[in-house]
Amino acid sequence: KSHFEEPEKRRVQRIFLPFGDNEKKDILEQSNEIKKQLDKGEDFGKLALEFSKDDQASNNGDWGYFEWKQLPLEEQDTIQELAEKQISDPIELEDGVSIIRVSEILPSVQLPLEDVRERIETILRDNKAEEMIETRIAQLEKLALKEKSLDVAAQKLGYKIKNTGPLELGEGIDEIDPSGSLSHMLFNMEEKEISSPLITYKGKGISQLIKIEPPRPAAFEEVEEKVKNDFINEKKEQKAFERASRIKNSSNGSDLKDLAESDDIEYKSAQNHKREQYLSLIGENSEIDRIVFSLPLTELSDPIKVKGGAVLLRVLERKEVTKEEFDENFIQARNELLNTKQNKLFQSMYIKMREKIGVKINYDLYTRVNSEILSRYQSEND
Repeated sequence: KSHFEEPEKRRVQRIFLPFGDNEKKDILEQSNEIKKQLDKGEDFGKLALEFSKDDQASNNGDWGYFEWKQLPLEEQDTIQELAEKQISDPIELEDGVSIIRVSEILPSVQLPLEDVRERIETILRDNKAEEMIETRIAQLEKLALKEKSLDVAAQKLGYKIKNTGPLELGEGIDEIDPSGSLSHMLFNMEEKEISSPLITYKGKGISQLIKIEPPRPAAFEEVEEKVKNDFINEKKEQKAFERASRIKNSSNGSDLKDLAESDDIEYKSAQNHKREQYLSLIGENSEIDRIVFSLPLTELSDPIKVKGGAVLLRVLERKEVTKEEFDENFIQARNELLNTKQNKLFQSMYIKMREKIGVKINYDLYTRVNSEILSRYQSEND
């Protein structure tokens, strides 16, 4: 029950004075003069309107309860140390000087049981589902190893099998593993080998490497269609990027949905996106998170190249994760992270050892031992 709290909130005002190469000394002196005025009782919002040069200057320097979390870490640390109504000394940054005021602090509040009952039920359902998945995966793995066939084991248990067909190193599998990490793992396995349980974008699963085709020069007929499609897709993506750039330049703050309708392009929205969460609307793209979590609210992003085209993004709302929400997702996120690091660790070790001494590693045995070590680490840190 103590985990279900509305966390403390801090409302922040800021005065920011940028400096160039030869302006630092003058700007530091100016910031000290502004601080003296504030110490004498001058209104912070008024001085922010007059002197500040950041995105919130016209709003009395008000960065609200959440937007200030985009600011540099030096400022965030200062904000956490200030008392309500307290004003910081000038903070020297890489590109300027800032003065911070915490205008309001809302203390954390214990949420009543009726408000969190649904969350508790969700946590219990998720835990039950996780236990069921673990049981089924363990059952499938045991039977597949006994039958020496994942296909036979899946049929006996009534599970679906997805055959990927030939995969190149690093090639993604739509919806399941667009990043290509699964194909990297398969290239470290022996023919007919069955993997340990794996975490994918769709859930947990097991893979079996059916056949290895040795490298050979490709016949023209085999690659003709691929080369042709790659060329066409590259041209389409470039045209899409240019079109997105024109829309961005002529948007003038218009609603993104209206822009899409007027320009006959696709409009989609995503609810509750989290960091490093796969966006099926866009696909695998490491640049998306960086932009989404730094883009000011309602501001239209620059065009971003993605597989098959280009996108424009607009963040409509940004919410701070509460402790109870963090607890709900912590176990799943931790397991996914540990599994990813385990796979990457094995891949890098295997490649280095294979290059140096031509060693062959029993992948299944390695992952079992590694999983045991990681499970002990998890227990120590629970």
